[in-house]
Amino acid sequence: ADHETAATHLRTKDLLLALQSRDQLAHLLSGEDAPQQLLAQIFACAKSLRSDTGHEGGCHTGQSDRIDTDTSEQDAARSALEALFQDPPRAGQCPEEQHCRWVLAALSAAVPLLTNVLPRHNATCIIPHQHPLKKVVVDDLYLSHTETGARYYRTSRVCDNCDAVIDQKEYWSYGEPKASGGHCSVDFCCRCHEEMQAAFATCSIENAMWVVRFVQAIAKHLLVLAPPSTRQLVVRQLAFEFPLSIIKALVRVVVDVTDASVVNIEDNISDVSEFEEFWHTLGLLDLLHAANMLPAEERRVGQVFMEGARLPKECFVLQGLDKCDVYSDFKRWQATMRPATGANEPARDPELMADAEGAALLADAEMVAEVATDNPPVQSQQLRSTVLTTQSFKVDANFTCFLSHVSFVPRTFLHQAASIDANSVARRLEWRRLDFRRDIEGLRCDVISNLGFCFEKGQRVRLCGLTSAPECNGEEGKLESFDQEKGRWKVTSEDKTRSIKPANLKHANEEALQNTLQMLIDPRFAGENGRGPGVMTEFYLSALQSLVSCADYWEYSEEVRTYWFSGSTGPEAMAAFRAVGVILGNAIRFGLLLPAVFPDPLFALLLRGLGSKSVGCWSLADLRKVSPHFARSFEHFIEYDQDDAASLFTLDWPRSDEIATLPRDRRGDYVQAYVEWFFSERFKAQSDALCEGFGAVVGHSKMLRCLVSVEQLAQILHGVDEPVDMAAIRSRAKNVGWSDGEEEYLAQFWTIVMSFNEEQRRKFAVFVSSSARPPLKGWTDFGLQVQKNGTGDERMPTAYTCFHLLLLPVYSSEELLRTHLLKAIEE
Repeated sequence: ADHETAATHLRTKDLLLALQSRDQLAHLLSGEDAPQQLLAQIFACAKSLRSDTGHEGGCHTGQSDRIDTDTSEQDAARSALEALFQDPPRAGQCPEEQHCRWVLAALSAAVPLLTNVLPRHNATCIIPHQHPLKKVVVDDLYLSHTETGARYYRTSRVCDNCDAVIDQKEYWSYGEPKASGGHCSVDFCCRCHEEMQAAFATCSIENAMWVVRFVQAIAKHLLVLAPPSTRQLVVRQLAFEFPLSIIKALVRVVVDVTDASVVNIEDNISDVSEFEEFWHTLGLLDLLHAANMLPAEERRVGQVFMEGARLPKECFVLQGLDKCDVYSDFKRWQATMRPATGANEPARDPELMADAEGAALLADAEMVAEVATDNPPVQSQQLRSTVLTTQSFKVDANFTCFLSHVSFVPRTFLHQAASIDANSVARRLEWRRLDFRRDIEGLRCDVISNLGFCFEKGQRVRLCGLTSAPECNGEEGKLESFDQEKGRWKVTSEDKTRSIKPANLKHANEEALQNTLQMLIDPRFAGENGRGPGVMTEFYLSALQSLVSCADYWEYSEEVRTYWFSGSTGPEAMAAFRAVGVILGNAIRFGLLLPAVFPDPLFALLLRGLGSKSVGCWSLADLRKVSPHFARSFEHFIEYDQDDAASLFTLDWPRSDEIATLPRDRRGDYVQAYVEWFFSERFKAQSDALCEGFGAVVGHSKMLRCLVSVEQLAQILHGVDEPVDMAAIRSRAKNVGWSDGEEEYLAQFWTIVMSFNEEQRRKFAVFVSSSARPPLKGWTDFGLQVQKNGTGDERMPTAYTCFHLLLLPVYSSEELLRTHLLKAIEE
């Protein structure tokens, strides 16, 4: 019974196609000592499974129909499989290869019973909490009102499912936190509790809990009971011999069990290692991930090219981590990086940390010493090595950080952790209040002046580049005031006052430039009173647009629809690139999502500038992301089989004259050298300025330097571009100030909004929130509030983007409502 053939057919319609007797299955599973009655039950169940479970393509995103098979046979097989792992063979009881086959065959036999069993809620698997929940009714003493008049209750609770603050009169809860001597503290808002109960009603909870127990048993066996040699052999079998269909199913099942189990962890405490079953399951996912990546990292005998990963990385992402406390996990990860000095940690206010602006204002003094004595990171590669090689695997502090398993962390979690990290290591927390003009030309000049040149009143500067008065170059002076209309600084030098352009000034003290770059920006638009998160979001989006739209600084590629450096290296261009770096750094600091206007190689430059080791060598694939046409020309050059290549392919770089005498077998090396020069030298001045601005803001972030990949940094900065899901926005929208008799009017409003085309929906999202990008947790987390704003056909809808609050008047007809809404979002 060849293992690969057996494993393949255990997932097909009839077990008899692969195994001709129960004795053969017994030998495959555990040899002569296998309990025959248990194997007979497994055999009978597998024989009755007549159809596949629908995992042949991609990652599973929903529940498919249940397999119609005899329930008693399935129950008997579940009991048999669970019993097998209650007393499995241990190291030394059977040959290593047979031990490996025992584990893999048992997994294969169990796959049909594992798939599509766990209930789902919002695309994430869930299981009932292990403790009974009680409804809590909040006393009216805790009733409050927002600035806009909306009612809410001060519960000091957060829903452990949707991670939203519980502000309603009723919610569901169990127990007390472990920190207070209780068993655990779990809370659910009424909406999530109702939706989860509805999901539980559609499935067998008993079977779902069996799936969790079985996966945990497999995980414990491989990590704790099996020797490292067996783990390594299992990984190799999964990587090179196992059918892809079973790999997909196993990964999906382990991801689902991990997602479903994460809510049972009280993750807002410092020590979470006691939840061993959960961490063993996560370790099993580490093994599966190692198997998935092995074909991309190892060239086998006879192979010309490596195969590449078996599954896309998205299959391993644990969306359930979005239910966890990011700040607590970040502090656990941070502690693993801290030198073992025993230094006490300053106290933190979690409520203040929940606010990005408040987080930025918190001085994290202990990080200063930490930056000076850097420790090597706990990389996912190191964790993989631990899982594969540790003789006696133990759940330790390094392993119990979600950030240590960065390949599984969803972008929302990573984005929030990066923002916390960027703020916690900020050395300079003063605020700069800056006024900016709204017109694009004026805004660009103000952004370059304030964020690029970074001059402040009272600073010492040195004059340079003056052509009308060259004798003044080198003189030092003091900045007195800035004329925004003329774009010039008034500089006092030796009792003389001159009006000088920023391009003709340099900081007399380089440290003053760095200090100013690091300061927090409090942007205001000239002549307007608005401030806060909404204004900040609008400013950074507008500022970035004003800079990249200038052809003097950035070149736009129609083919890939992104911007890359121009050849400009003048003082204003360098300041513009530095300003873009500052904008990108502050976007991370404040948790903002920017438009996706740059290709991945630009983010690779930023990480290289921080000293990250996660960035590989430059390749033709990187050049293809900047200029596909240019990359295709190089591909043609490599494949060209004539001797007149020099006349057809011309390059402007220091080694261009080598083409004429270049042997054909050296063209690949020549192209690689050009690519290295293109990214490292061709735009060095521009990229250095960009990295200077970025590094001044987030250069001390250990997460960016140690954990984050190029692709992850891109996702942190601009998220993903998704169509506006108006149905998802409506599902969590709140109505403020409306009476019961006005439900029909609100229904008309939603009918109109739902009928918008995609461009109108984007404009509506911008009108209400200042951004057309979905929130980190998707459009359901948009948080729209629709508040009644009087009655009158002359009124217009308005919005407070800081609160995602739409102020909607009552109009006399549905047609007027539509007309005024469209006019508002267009203007």
